[in-house]
Formats: sequence, structure tokens, C-alpha cells
Amino acid sequence: MRGSVVPAEGARPRRLRGVVTDVTEASDLRLSLARQAEEVEALVIVVDDEWRLVYCNGPSEQLFGRPRVEILGQPLHALLPEAHSRGWGRHLFAALQERRPQSFTLHVPGDDRWFRVRAYPRREQMLLFCTDITDERRREAHMREAAQIAAARQARIQLLTAALAESLTVHEVVRAARRLPAVCGADGLAIGMIQDGRLRVIGHAGYPPRAASGYPVWELDDDAPFVEAVRRRSAFAITSREEYLRRYPHLGELAGAAGRQAWVFLPLVASGEVVGTAVLSYNQRRQFDADDYRLFGQLRALLARALHRARRYDDEHAMSAGLQRGLLPGRPARIPGLTIATRYIPATVGMQVGGDWHDVISLPEGRAGLVIGDVQGHGVDAAAIMGMLRTAVLAYAVEGHEPAEVVRRTNALTAGLGTDLFATCAYAEFDPSSGRAQVVRAGHQHPAVLGRGGARLLDVPGGLPLGIDTDARYPVAEIALDPGDVLVLCTDGLVESRGLSLDDGVAWMLDTLEHGRGMTPDGLAGHLIARRTGELGDDIALLLARYDGLGG
Repeated sequence: MRGSVVPAEGARPRRLRGVVTDVTEASDLRLSLARQAEEVEALVIVVDDEWRLVYCNGPSEQLFGRPRVEILGQPLHALLPEAHSRGWGRHLFAALQERRPQSFTLHVPGDDRWFRVRAYPRREQMLLFCTDITDERRREAHMREAAQIAAARQARIQLLTAALAESLTVHEVVRAARRLPAVCGADGLAIGMIQDGRLRVIGHAGYPPRAASGYPVWELDDDAPFVEAVRRRSAFAITSREEYLRRYPHLGELAGAAGRQAWVFLPLVASGEVVGTAVLSYNQRRQFDADDYRLFGQLRALLARALHRARRYDDEHAMSAGLQRGLLPGRPARIPGLTIATRYIPATVGMQVGGDWHDVISLPEGRAGLVIGDVQGHGVDAAAIMGMLRTAVLAYAVEGHEPAEVVRRTNALTAGLGTDLFATCAYAEFDPSSGRAQVVRAGHQHPAVLGRGGARLLDVPGGLPLGIDTDARYPVAEIALDPGDVLVLCTDGLVESRGLSLDDGVAWMLDTLEHGRGMTPDGLAGHLIARRTGELGDDIALLLARYDGLGG
């Protein structure tokens, strides 16, 4: 009902004029809407133009943490001060000013709950529908966290893969594998490799040295999880120390090492062969699911391939090293009247020998054969040819042939090898009783002498390099040394490199010899090598022989 007073007019008194409207249906509608609002899960809130709550449904009590009788009539910002301070009021003001609905997300820090809010302006009031999306936000946060963990794990796997791929030796593989615990959240790692029919622990991480060295070697029929993985050829886990002791009661000390509570045993199988076992250990009890075993499978495959490749490399390298040591000259022969010093540096990484060589041969009547040689190139092929030529020169010299014949026969042998490689060589047969030497040069650079008058090259006529012409002949030059003179024989690796011509290199060598005057032959050899600069592009062989005279 609405009404108004009509003023008096003349003799007519004031009277009341009104309109009565039947609101029965409207009241029923409000009651119906109110009942529906109570039944929905969403929070329904109505505020007036001063932001006071004029209505809220039952679920709204969860948001405010108080019953309705205590919150109705209270300002919204007083009820949720933390949320208001985070800017949600800005959205409500926008809804009122623009007279259009607004949607936004509301976070209530007190109990860490999230709501999706839709605000509808109505004349002097605002209707708010708030839907609880806390579980949805937590699922999203969990998915983001899981994605970040997966990305970090994948990055670690890539780093591990790269490190294992770059590892050549077993030692390098073990060092790279120390990244493995971080990939799968483990606290310790032990790696065993099968060697000579036994499983030998070759590396570990996350264990004190004493605990890791307690069981260095296992027989393949031992009752132990480390070797059981080898026999099974499949991964398995022990999820508690109690389970470990129940299955392997005789390994109580090992089970208690470093305080571990769970273990995963991974057989390392590559090319159908079990090469070893990896053990991951954890400080806490842990159950492992299918995702864990998929990760373990990926990691053990990476490690198994790397270990298999590295073991083969080590075996081949050991064999190669043995063969190379057989090609290296031993300690120079002791020749009365001479003090000898030698140096040898191969240019190929991982090789102990190359194509260069030096030798000191003990001959009858106190004479000495001094040899320096250089096979074209460097590496395995050059080393193989070098070994044959070194043996040939040694054999022909010991047989008693004259220096020119020694070189001629070596040249004929080289030409008959059927190789495209050729070699240079200088051979000097020295007689300490007279201080004189016969020198033959086959394409090699000239020898040098450091004497009282300084360092100088010796003018020795030469012939073709070995292997060019079967019928080549080689002239002989005779030189004389005074006591204290040092004869210097070297290959071009010492005096020639990228950016340094042969002539400039020889000049550098003579100047370096001058600065080393007074040094022992061994000190002078070290001085030459130490002062050499530039990239090592070729092997270096160096032989120094100081003539000490008859009383030396």
C-alpha cells in the first residue's frame, strides 16, 4: 500500500489518498527465490549501496565463519578485510559504476579458499554469486607443480644423457652417473660392474667411504640383492629395512649402512649382456609405482649402454697401450764417451706413440748408432710403419752394415711395404774414441751442433725420403765433435707448426740452444720442449748426444 495526504480545500478537510496493491504473488515469489537460494551450493549475497549485507544464504556462513545473525548489516569490507585489501572491491565498484555484471576471482587467505564471483548490480543493491573453486585451484596448482617437477626431471635426464654420452672411460661414466640420484630423488647410488666373473663395486655417491667399501666384490652366486639383480635381469625394490633384514638376515650390517630405508636394484643390460648393477637408496621408506619403474628403466638403459661402451673402450685402450709400449724405445743405451737425452711427444690425443722415433744403438768397438726418424702423418697407421722402420734400422745396424747401406736397405724395405706413407730419417754412426761420426740423411732435416762457437746447422748432403725410390742412393758425410759439443737430432714437429715456417722454427731452435748453453743434455732437452710455443700439429722426437771425450 502506498498513500499521500491531500491538503484541505475550503470547507473540505484534509484527506488520505492511497493505492492498495495485492502483493500476494510477489511475496510468494520472494519466498520461493529465498528457498532456492538456500538450496544451492553457491554463496548468494546481497549488499546495499553502503556495502552492508542485507541477505546471505546458508552456505555463505562458510565464507564469513559466523552465523547470519552476526553478519547481516555488517559492511562487506569489515567481514573480509584481507580479501578487500587485495583489490576485489575495485571489481564491485566497476560493476556499480558501469551498471553491468563483473566476474572475478576472490582469494580468502585466512583459510586459503578461492571463489569465482559474479556481481550483478540492481538499483541500490548488488547481488553476488560466489562459487567455491578451491579444489579446482588446488588441482591446477598441483598440475603446475607436477609439470615443473617433470620439466626439472627431464632437464636433469638430458644433462645426465649428455654427460654419459661424452664419457669415454669407465671412470668417466661413474663420475657422470653421480647425477643419477638427483634425477629420481634418491639419496645414494652404488654401481657394480662384472669383471672376471665377479661383481665389483666401481663407484658410489651419497655414502661415506667406509660404508661403500665394506663389500667391494661379490661372487655371482652370493645371496645378496646386488647380485640377485644380475640373476633376475629385472629391477626390483626393497621398501623398508625390515624387509631387507627379513630377506637377507646375514646382511644386517650392510642394510644399516648410511641409515638407508629403501632400495631399488637395477640390472644393467646392454646388447643382451648384463654388465653390472646399479643400486639407488633412500633415507625414507618408500613405495614405488609404475611411473617410478618406467623412469628406472630409462635410467638403467642409459647407464648400461654407457658402461658397456666404456668397458669396451678401456679394454681396447689397454690393448692399444700395451702394443704402443712395445713400440716405444726403452731407456737409451749407455755409450761410454756420450751423454744422451731424449724426448718424445705424440700429437694424437690418447696415443702414446705416433710416427716419429729416436733410438740409440750400441755397436761393436764402443761405437753408437744415433737415429731420428719421422713417418708421414701421425696416429695408428704412422705408428705401425714407424715400428717396422725402427726395427729395420736397428737390425741392419747391428748386422754390421755401413751407415749408407743401413739407410739404403731400410729404404728398400719401406718401398716394398705397399703403403702410401713415406718417412724421413737421419742416421749417425759415432765413434767416441775419435769424436768423429758418419752421417746419412734420407730427406730429413739437417742435424745441429751446440759447441763453443755457438749453435749451428751441419751441412749434410742427403737423399730421398724412405719409400720413394727403391733404388735411391744415400751419400755419407763425416763430422767431428769436440769434447763438450752437443749433437742435436730432431723431427720437424719441434721446429714447424701452424704460423711458424720451418726456417723460422730452425732459427728459434738455434737461439734456444744458445740460451741453454751450459745445461746438461737432459736439461737442454727440457728447455727446448718447454719453450716451444704454438699448436702441436705433429709428433716431436728429440735426441741430444753430448760428446764427453775419451775421459768422459
